[in-house]
Amino acid sequence: MDEREQADKCNWYDHKTVVIILLILFFPVGLFAMWKNKGFLNKTKITVSAVFAFLMIIGLIPKNFVTPEAKSYQVIKRSDFSFPGRSRLNFILLAPEATSYTEFAHTAMKAALDKQRETGADVICAVIEPSVKAVGRGDNYAIASYAPDGKGNSGDQDWKWSISVAERPFTQKEMLVLEAWEECCENFQVNGLTDELKLKKFLSQKLQLPIEEIRIPLLNRKEYFPE
Repeated sequence: MDEREQADKCNWYDHKTVVIILLILFFPVGLFAMWKNKGFLNKTKITVSAVFAFLMIIGLIPKNFVTPEAKSYQVIKRSDFSFPGRSRLNFILLAPEATSYTEFAHTAMKAALDKQRETGADVICAVIEPSVKAVGRGDNYAIASYAPDGKGNSGDQDWKWSISVAERPFTQKEMLVLEAWEECCENFQVNGLTDELKLKKFLSQKLQLPIEEIRIPLLNRKEYFPE
């Protein structure tokens, strides 16, 4: 068997260049590949693994960089709340595949980690909204703020993560009422206030629901603590 045939039969982790790139860009996979690669000395493998473990312990690499229950998300708005000496970015997200407390939390955390790596901002806030029509109402499925330096929003606080998560999503009926309310409420303004009785009667007919079921649904969020 000539050298070309031997190269073709090599596993991907047998290529040192690939392993080194993975160690830089995606450390967990790179670490696995390094231990599978027979071209690295055991001393080198142990040293690199020890460095990784040390960085994990002191928090330079987030312990939750792997978020197995995170779902896909879409950024629909980005805002900048920076002040001199501290960059802070806010991202509004939709994540329709996330439907549980844990999935809301992990998806928001993954988005915060992704956007911090992309932007290098001191603080990232990732907010999952239930619907594009409900943006800004405060009925968020999750809010995850991430400050990798551990100094919080202001730069003199003592937290790396601040996360609150809804215990459940809106039901289909609740979402229907919420979106219809937001869509129609501008047509029922009197002296700057919403005439809720007339709006409820209108929506009751429009949605074919009893008037007592026409109300703004509420979500309770509770604090989430990353492991």
